[in-house]
Amino acid sequence: MMTSQDGQFISADESALTSQILARHAFDGKETFNVKLIISVVKHIISITRKSNSIISKCVDGGGHFVTMSLLESLSKYSWSAKVVIALAAFTINYGEICLVEHLNTEYQLAKGLTDLMDFSQVTTEGNKLYNKLLMITELLSELVIAADCIIEVEELSTKYHAQKVTRLKDTAPQAAYWIISSLLTCASALLDPFGSMPSSDKEILTAVAPNMESLGQFKNELSICRELIERDEAREAYRKVQERMLSPCVVNLDILQVLIRSKEDRPSLYDGSKKTNAHLNELKFKNVMLLISELELPPEQLNFLRKIFDQTNRMAIEFKIVWLPIVQKNMSLADEQGFKELRDQMPWYSVDHPSLIDQAVISYIRELWNFENTAKVVVLNPQGKILNLNALPMLWIWGTKAFPLTIDREKVLWAESNQWSLELLVDSLHPRIPEWIKDNKVVCIYGGEDIDQIREFTAATKTTAQELQVPIEMLFVGKLNEGRRGNVRYLYHLVSREMLSHIFPPEECYDYIWYFWERLRSMWQYRKKISVEGDEILQHLNDMLSFKDSETGWAVFSRGNNETAKGNVMKLLSIFDKREELKRKVDRQPENFVRVLDEMVRATEAEHCNRLIMLVNDNMPDRFVCADCGKDMETYYMFRCCND
Repeated sequence: MMTSQDGQFISADESALTSQILARHAFDGKETFNVKLIISVVKHIISITRKSNSIISKCVDGGGHFVTMSLLESLSKYSWSAKVVIALAAFTINYGEICLVEHLNTEYQLAKGLTDLMDFSQVTTEGNKLYNKLLMITELLSELVIAADCIIEVEELSTKYHAQKVTRLKDTAPQAAYWIISSLLTCASALLDPFGSMPSSDKEILTAVAPNMESLGQFKNELSICRELIERDEAREAYRKVQERMLSPCVVNLDILQVLIRSKEDRPSLYDGSKKTNAHLNELKFKNVMLLISELELPPEQLNFLRKIFDQTNRMAIEFKIVWLPIVQKNMSLADEQGFKELRDQMPWYSVDHPSLIDQAVISYIRELWNFENTAKVVVLNPQGKILNLNALPMLWIWGTKAFPLTIDREKVLWAESNQWSLELLVDSLHPRIPEWIKDNKVVCIYGGEDIDQIREFTAATKTTAQELQVPIEMLFVGKLNEGRRGNVRYLYHLVSREMLSHIFPPEECYDYIWYFWERLRSMWQYRKKISVEGDEILQHLNDMLSFKDSETGWAVFSRGNNETAKGNVMKLLSIFDKREELKRKVDRQPENFVRVLDEMVRATEAEHCNRLIMLVNDNMPDRFVCADCGKDMETYYMFRCCND
C-alpha cells in the first residue's frame, strides 16, 4: 500500500498503475510535475468509484433537481469540465457492468446469476426491454460525450480569447454541465430502478431528457458559431501577415518561397519529380522560378505540353525551375490524397511535398491578389524574389521557349515581331513540315471537322481543284475538340491517315495537339483583346477562327507564303469548288492568285448557315463579335454546361 497526498490509501493495483505511468514518463526530465499529475489521476480514479456508488444510492430514491445539485456539490472542488468527465466516468462504470451482464446472461451461468441478483431477469426475458433501454442510452451517451467535449473546448477557448462570445459561452458552461449530469441521473435511475417510478422504457427516457438535450443542442450551436467567428478572425489575421510578408522588400527568392511553402523540421518541403526524392527549398535559392498553380485536376493535354516545354528548356539550358503549388480544400479526402500523388508523379519538376504545406491564408492570397480561380496559371519569380509575371502560361502556349524569360516586356517584343495575321502565327510549330511548305511557297490548307463523309468530300474537291489550277498544296487535318468523345477523335484520325486524305498530327498525341491548337488561339485572343484598338486585324481573324471551334460543320483555312489567307466553313468552300470554271477564270492561270481569289469569293458568298462561338465568360469578353461567314454581329447568349458531351 502507498499513501496519497491527502492521506487516503491507494491499493496495490493502483500503486502498480502509478509506478508504470511514472516509469513511462520519467525520460522527459519533468518527474516532479508528472508525479503530482499521476497522483492526481489516481485520486480521480478513486473519486470516480465513490461517485459511482453515490449515484447508485441516490438514483434508487429518484433523480431530479435535488440529486443533481447534491452531486454537483460533492464535486465542487473540480472545474465544470472535470465535474462532467467524472460524472460520465462514474455512470459508465455501472452502465458497463449492466451491459456486460445483459450481453452474457444467456451464455454464462455466473452472468445469469448476476442477472437474477440484480433483478433484471424479467426485463431481459420479456421482449428484451433492457436491450432497448441500453440501445437508447448508448445513443444519448454519445451526444452527452460530445456536449462534454464542448464544455472542455469552451474552457480552453476562454484561456486564449476574451471575446464577448467566448465569455458568454463560459458563463453558460455551468448550465450545460447541469444538463449533462441531470440526463445521466435520469438514465441511471431508469437502469437501477427498472420497475419503480422512474422512466421504464426507451421512449420515456428520451422524453425525460428531451429538454436537457434541446438546451445542450443550443449550447453546441452557439459554440459552433463562436468557433466560426474565431476561425474567421484567425484567418483574417493570418492573411494580413501573409500579405505583409509578401509585400516586404526582399533580396532573395527564398523570402517569398518560404511564405508560400511552409517548412517542416522533420523533412524537406519539396518533392523532386525527376529524381523521385525530397528536396529542400534552398535548391531554388537565386534561381528563376515558375510557380505552376492549379487545383488537383490538371488536364492531361495541358500537362503533356508543359512537359514538352520543360524538356525543351533542359535541352536549351534555359535556367528556370518549375514548382507545382496545388490548391486544395482545408480537409483533403482520401481521394484527394490519391489524386495529388498520382498527378505529382507525372511531373518531372518540383512540387510541394504535400498540399498541407500551403497554408489556407496563402491560398486566400493566391486567389485574391494573384487572381487564381479554377484554371492553371504560372507566376514567375526572378532570383531576387520579384514577381515578373502573374500569369505566363498564355505566353508559353503562344510562343513556347521563345517566351523566356517570361516577362511582360518580352511579350511585347514578340507581338511587335508578329504584327500581322499569318500562317506561322496560326499554327507555329504544330507540324514540323509547315516551315518547309511556307519556304516552298506552297498553299497550305489547315482544316477541321468530325464528319468523315464531309472530310472525304472536302479533301477530294480541294485536291481536284488544286490539280486543275496547278496549285501546289499541302493539307493538314486538325479535327474537332471533343472531351467527351476522345475515342471518336482518335478513330477519325485513324481513318484520315489510313485513307491518306491529308497530313495529320501524331495519332497517339492527336488530342493533345487539337487542344493545343485551340488553346493557343484562345490565349492570343485574350491578349489581343486586352491591348487591341478598333480595327485590329489579328483580333478579327482570331474571332473568326474561334467561331469555327464550335461550328456544327467543318472549316478550313488556306494560306500561301505565310501572309495570304482565306477561310470559311466547308459547305461554303465546297460550293465555290463546284463553280470551278469561275474559279479558273479568276485565277487566270496564275496559281499564286489562288488564295486571294478564294478569299474574295468566300467573302462574296451569302452564308446559308452561320457559326456559333462558345467562350468562357470573363472580364475580357468583347462588346461584340462578328460572324466569320456573313459579317453580321453575332447575338449573345449565356450557356451553362457541366460536361463536355
